[in-house]
Amino acid sequence: MPRLPSVRFLALAACALLAPRPAAAPQQETESVGAVAGSEEGAGGWAALREDLAAQGVTFEGTFTVDVSGVLGGGVRQRSTTQGLLDLGAGFDLDPLLDWKGGTAWVEVWTRWGRLLNADVGDAQGSSNIDAPSQSQVAQLWFEQWLVPDRLRVKLGRVELFDEFAVVNGAGEFLNNGVTYTPSFLSVPSYPQTAWSVGLYALPTAQSWLSLAVFDGSAQDGVTTGNHGAGTFVGEAGGDQAIAEAGCQWPAADGRLPGRLGVGLWHHGARFDRFAGGTQSGASGGYALLEQALWREQPGVADDVQGVDAFVQGGSTDGDVADIQRHAAAGLTWTGMLPEHDADIAGLGATMVSFTAAPGAGYTADHELALEAFYMLQLGEGLSIKPDLQWIGDPGGDGSAADAWVATLRFTLAW
Repeated sequence: MPRLPSVRFLALAACALLAPRPAAAPQQETESVGAVAGSEEGAGGWAALREDLAAQGVTFEGTFTVDVSGVLGGGVRQRSTTQGLLDLGAGFDLDPLLDWKGGTAWVEVWTRWGRLLNADVGDAQGSSNIDAPSQSQVAQLWFEQWLVPDRLRVKLGRVELFDEFAVVNGAGEFLNNGVTYTPSFLSVPSYPQTAWSVGLYALPTAQSWLSLAVFDGSAQDGVTTGNHGAGTFVGEAGGDQAIAEAGCQWPAADGRLPGRLGVGLWHHGARFDRFAGGTQSGASGGYALLEQALWREQPGVADDVQGVDAFVQGGSTDGDVADIQRHAAAGLTWTGMLPEHDADIAGLGATMVSFTAAPGAGYTADHELALEAFYMLQLGEGLSIKPDLQWIGDPGGDGSAADAWVATLRFTLAW
């Protein structure tokens, strides 16, 4: 499908015209950062400095994750590996900074190190969601503007697709990629390769959403979009990936427990090689997700999160060009399962992908099934340890490969 650079330029121009212009910042009767940090109230050092910066519109977030994993049996080989990910982000609220109403900017850097666990497991879905080649990159760099407060926003820049689409909140603590995110996308602009995009996100009501975005799809042509500028997005190389999602949620009320439902469609405009020979222009797919709270320890408390939650998700795409044609996953989590451990989370999940049966694809098993169990122990504010065990059947769609057992101990420090 031919690219339409004029459409993107019009979208960018419209956003620029609709966004309010920054006004001169008024004189604020606030103490300087240095004064607060050195005052009696600021004796907390970094915590006080961070609080003062947040009041001025600057926030910092960080996560340091280390996985110590081992293939206990099956897979490609049995050995241990250690890998880590440092994720640093900074946000800028343009209202207090520039008196620019409704504007936010964000920059995020990923630094990943260590050997690939997938090289030992050989699975298609990925048994560690931080598995990636060692690298450092500015992974996200975007500007967001609310055009209608709390109802309509536009987002421009380098974006992680799974921050906005196909989000399953209850799956966030699982390690297997297939449990957390549907792998039925083609050349998905996600970790470790995000991509430039322009998106429009609407909240027609407080309980519904409609999201539309176009991402740079040139990763299909071998472009490392996570380390690349916007040239392949606004230029003529590759093909764009368009995605739309609609959904609704229901809050806790009158004995009803909260939940949410979402469905999405996507189309990638690049040219794809067909397994049976030749090429085709474009490929499409879809996905759906459902989350539902099943039980709450304190059902009368609206924001209580202690209890049992469930989720299911699935996706499908064109098996003539995609290795993974269909995907289905489900999981259960229990927050606060043990007394005096209200923030701990236990989880059980399953994910299965069906491989294409197209001639020439070469798969000797028609699916890969992964089962996962974990317990996340909160040791202190921002510090957790998570033992995780996975079983992967027919890893990589290789019927001759032995089923793999993978154990991981994940350490996470968040601030």
